[in-house]
Amino acid sequence: MSAKNDEGEYENPEFWYAYFALHRFHLLPSQFANLSPREKAILMAFIDEALKQEEKAQRKYK
Repeated sequence: MSAKNDEGEYENPEFWYAYFALHRFHLLPSQFANLSPREKAILMAFIDEALKQEEKAQRKYK
């Protein structure tokens, strides 16, 4: 079973959070998967906020 849909996009949004956590925080996907629901929600909120701040900084320099 593939994690991608017919358009070639990953269906599970947690995939992108795990990907970001790996590259930004060096958190292995298995570590991300084993977080408690509360820890995962907090980390996802941190990631959302970091992305908002990055987008805001990019708009400032355009």
